[in-house]
Amino acid sequence: MISAGYEDRLALMAEKFIEFRDVIEDARRYGTNPTLEEKYASLRVVLQAHYRGLKAQLSPQFSKDPETSLVNGWGQCDAFEQLVAPPTLDLLIRTRARFLNERLELAAHVLFPPQRVHVS
Repeated sequence: MISAGYEDRLALMAEKFIEFRDVIEDARRYGTNPTLEEKYASLRVVLQAHYRGLKAQLSPQFSKDPETSLVNGWGQCDAFEQLVAPPTLDLLIRTRARFLNERLELAAHVLFPPQRVHVS
């Protein structure tokens, strides 16, 4: 069951995800730097907090592929948790490079499903 305010919380998370994705793309294009690391760290914390509140609804859409799952102290992470797990931007890019595009595309698909796009 979707709780009250779900759409608003999802929209806010989607907005922050766009910023997060842009930081990652800038770092991939130009390299990491202290400003991008700071933005990444801040957005990472915000996205983790938002995801905790929406996980029950969103997690089923983020597969737990055993081949690519990151194991942490609580067990396997889903694809979104993997995306925001590395504590630094540099670590994200170095350790998740193989799956980074796939994770970003999946997150965008979940956060921006076609039925949420309104054409006027």
